Amino acid sequence: MHPAGRNDPQGAGRRFRRRGERVAVLAGAAVVVVVVIGALLDGNRSVPATAVLIGPLVTGMVAGRRATAAIGALALAGTVVIAIGDELSLTGELPLRLLVVLAGVMAAVGLASVRLSRERDLLELERAHDEDVRVLFERSAVPMIIADHNAQVTDVNDAACMFFRLSAAELVGQRVGSRVHPDDRDTAGWRAVLVGEAPAWNGDVRLQLADGEWRWVHVTASHLHGPVNETRRLLLQFVDVTERHRTEERLREAARRDVLTGLGNRAMLTEVLVGFTSNEGGSVGVLFVDLDRFKQVNDTYGHHVGDQLLIHTAEQLRAALRPGDVVCRYAGDEFVVVCRRCDGHGELETIGRRLLEAVSRPLPTAKGPVPVSASVGGVLIELPTALGPEGMLEQADRALYRAKAEGRSRVVVPT
Repeated sequence: MHPAGRNDPQGAGRRFRRRGERVAVLAGAAVVVVVVIGALLDGNRSVPATAVLIGPLVTGMVAGRRATAAIGALALAGTVVIAIGDELSLTGELPLRLLVVLAGVMAAVGLASVRLSRERDLLELERAHDEDVRVLFERSAVPMIIADHNAQVTDVNDAACMFFRLSAAELVGQRVGSRVHPDDRDTAGWRAVLVGEAPAWNGDVRLQLADGEWRWVHVTASHLHGPVNETRRLLLQFVDVTERHRTEERLREAARRDVLTGLGNRAMLTEVLVGFTSNEGGSVGVLFVDLDRFKQVNDTYGHHVGDQLLIHTAEQLRAALRPGDVVCRYAGDEFVVVCRRCDGHGELETIGRRLLEAVSRPLPTAKGPVPVSASVGGVLIELPTALGPEGMLEQADRALYRAKAEGRSRVVVPT
């Protein structure tokens, strides 16, 4: 991991062990002192002198050899004090007591030695594991980021630097969410992992690179395990899925488009009508444009010319639109134009006449121009309205039927 990392698990472990040793030494010394005082004050001699061995044994279970030996020396001295208090002969029972306590002290020191040896083996194993993890982190082709409990980046690998096109020094210290797209920040569940509310999270978000480009990535967030007394850390791994999202967007867009003309289809028309009528006030115009005698064109010139005519009509309608208006192919030779803002029926009728003029231009073909005419029927919808998309289209279709019935090649916008 990069040297900018702020966590020092081994140092924290050493501090924890030193505190434990100090407590063990104090506890061992306290046991020896209590036993000595108790033995001196006990007239019935119910406190055995060898109870001082509890002190070195307690120390040996936590502290090192030197600390255990020091408490052992204190236990030997306490044995002498108890013997003097019992008025024992220094050449009688005392040597036997000292031998028993000395054997116990040596056992306590041996216990400390065995325990320390096992701890060293475990520490070496942990160091080897940490080294393996560090190598895996740094050399992985998957971009990875480590953040602390404040969601601040503490470590990054080379793959992450290459992805963001930034150096480790530029990335370390940034907030994890600082490069997430604003629309994706509320959906990112990595915060729940950081605070311990979830074991893991994965999802797609957009990240901003150094040059401002946004890329879609699939993020996996997980808690980074460490020593017990270490604060929570977050490991983020991500894979670039931008091309997948672009493909999905193209497929979604294709599902909303007419294959022949490239105009929006019925699905898009419904979306447009819902969006335009969501305003609280104003009005929206809906115009049905239907080619006159389109079947005769197919029968006379062939279906390939009929397709050319539909494409030609779509181009003419698109060119005649006002800014903000939308044209979609409804079905067959029927087109629908949605006008976002209309200042009364008169303006909507004027727009309809302009569209009628545009689509009535002859279609040039190799065999000569093909005459074209159309009928237009429209309706002005005052907002807000209770009519849904189908209701609005039905009213516009009625106006179109009137235009057909009155002789075609005309515009009808009922007031």
